[in-house]
Amino acid sequence: MRRRWLPLLMAIMAIMAIVGACSADPDPVEPPFAEPVVGEGSRTTLLPPLPTDPPAIEGPAIGEMALPCGRGGEASRAVIRDEIGIDADAITIGVGNDRGGLYSAGSGRGMPDAVEVMAGHCNELGGLVGREVRVVEYDAAVVEIESRTLAQCQEVTAVVGQGYLLADDAAAGREACGLPSFDGWLDDLTIGMPVVLVGFLHAVSSEAAAERVVLVGPDTTSGIDANEARAAALHASTVPASVVASLTYPIDAAPDWEAIAESIRDVDGGLVRIDGPCTSVITPLLRAFLDDEMPPLVMSGPSAYDHACIAEADATGAPTSRLLVELPFRPIEDGDAAPITARYVEILDEVAVEPTGDALLAASAFWRFATAADACGLGLGRECLVEHASTLAGWTSGGLHRTLGSGAFSDTCAVIVGVEGGRFERRVPTTPGVYDCDPSLSGMTLGDPDN
Repeated sequence: MRRRWLPLLMAIMAIMAIVGACSADPDPVEPPFAEPVVGEGSRTTLLPPLPTDPPAIEGPAIGEMALPCGRGGEASRAVIRDEIGIDADAITIGVGNDRGGLYSAGSGRGMPDAVEVMAGHCNELGGLVGREVRVVEYDAAVVEIESRTLAQCQEVTAVVGQGYLLADDAAAGREACGLPSFDGWLDDLTIGMPVVLVGFLHAVSSEAAAERVVLVGPDTTSGIDANEARAAALHASTVPASVVASLTYPIDAAPDWEAIAESIRDVDGGLVRIDGPCTSVITPLLRAFLDDEMPPLVMSGPSAYDHACIAEADATGAPTSRLLVELPFRPIEDGDAAPITARYVEILDEVAVEPTGDALLAASAFWRFATAADACGLGLGRECLVEHASTLAGWTSGGLHRTLGSGAFSDTCAVIVGVEGGRFERRVPTTPGVYDCDPSLSGMTLGDPDN
C-alpha cells in the first residue's frame, strides 16, 4: 500500500513546490490602457479597457487599480518618525471647501463628503500603513483661506480633494510649510486648455453663433488668468471661434447675473464659457436667459455635473438644454460601458453622497493620496508625499478618467454632455464608454498666439 502511494505523494509535493515558487515571485502584470483608435478626419476615439478582461490584481481593487489599504499592519506602527498628522494610530488629512461662503455655498460641496467616504472605505479594508485614516474638514468660506491653510499646516499631514475658489492663495501657504496637496480640481482634469478646446469645437460645429465666445470667471487671480489663457489658446488653435468679451463675477457678494447676461447680449455672445458651482453660478446664469428666444450656449466644467441641481433648475423653466459640460471622466449615464464610474458611484451611494463631478474628482484625489502613502511606507511624511503629489503620469484612478500625462492623446480627450429633460446625456461622442479626441490640438504651447 505504501509503495503504491509513494509516487503519487512525490508528484503532489513537486506540484506544490512549483506553485509555491510561482506565488513567491509572480510576474509583474501591466495594467491595461486605453488604445487610440483613429476615426474619420482628425477625430479619434479612445476606447476604455474592456470590463470583461480585467487585469490580474491581488486583493481589493477598483478597475485596474489595486487599493493600497490593509497593508503594513501592526509591524509598521510607531516606526514612522515624528510627523505632523501621523501618530501610532492614525493618519490625519484635511479637505477643503467654501460651503460657508456668501455666494458660493455650493462650491466644492461634494468634495469633503467624498473624501470622507473613501477614507471610510479604506479603513474598512484595514487603513493605510497600519493606521486609520481620519479626515478634518476646513471650510474657508471663500475669504478665510489664509487662516484655514495655516491650521492645515499645523494639524494634518496632507490636504486631499480640496475645492477652494482661492486655490492659488492656498497653494502659496501650503508651499511655505511643505504641506502636500492632492487636489480635486486638478488643472489637468478640470481646466486643461486642450480639453476646453474640444468643447469649443463641438459647440461651433453645432451652432454657428458659438463662434462668438464670451469668457466668464470669478474675479480671482486664477479666474482672470484662466480667462486669459483660454483666450490665448483659442487664438492659437484651429477652432473657428474668437473671444468677443472676457467678464468676471464677484466672490465677496452675490453676483448680478441679469447684468452679466445683458453684457453677453450686448456683444452678441453665442457661447459662454464659465467656471463655478452648479447651484450658485451655472443655474443662476441660465435663469437670467429665461425669457430669451435663443439663449447662448453655456459651457462649463465638471463642477456643473450635478444631477440634483440640474433637475431643480429645469423644473423652474431655466433653459438647461443650452448647457454643455466638459467631463474628464466617463459619465454615470454610460451605465455598463463605464463600470469604474459605476463602482465609484456605488461606494458613494452606500452613505447617500451625491455623485457630482466634484465628488468623483475628490474620490480620485483620495486614491492618489492613498497610493502615495502606501509607496512611502515607513518613510511616510510630508517630504515623501510632496514628491508623489506631483507625479501624475499614467494616473486614471482605476479607469475613472482619462490618462494623465502619458501621451499625445491624454490632454485632448473629453466627453461632452448636454441636458435634455433635466437629465444629462452624451453629445460627443455619442457612443457610451469612449472619449472624443482631436490630435490636432496636441502639443500646443498655450498662451503663445503665434504657435
